[in-house]
Amino acid sequence: MKHRFRILVRFGENVRKSVAKSSSPLYRAETNVERGDRLQILHKGNGHEVHDLDPQIVNSVSSLNIISALLEGLVSEDPHDLHPIAGVAESWEISPEEKIYTFHLRDNAKLSNGEPVVAQNFVESYRRILSPALTSPVT
Repeated sequence: MKHRFRILVRFGENVRKSVAKSSSPLYRAETNVERGDRLQILHKGNGHEVHDLDPQIVNSVSSLNIISALLEGLVSEDPHDLHPIAGVAESWEISPEEKIYTFHLRDNAKLSNGEPVVAQNFVESYRRILSPALTSPVT
């Protein structure tokens, strides 16, 4: 399955300004870091080309890097010691037998289309990943 990405290229006034600046002996091109700071864009090297963006079937670090930037799970990991921290779930409870986990979703959590995230979204995701159709080819 091919995934398509849009790349925005601006022409016109911005190009004319850049050309005018570049003819100056003191002109230094803006770095990706400076541009990212100015426009609030994260530039991240990805390595190999990704083959899929389905979080339940990817098997490469490159794909996982993109998916991690696009999606948020019920919980996340503290960057310092990796203990679980709130993600889409603002809190959770674990039964005394440690067999039942109850997650309380954030009220402001939204899907990419703007709809609110609901428990059913996670139920469907877990059912799909546990389905025989997604059995790993690695044995």
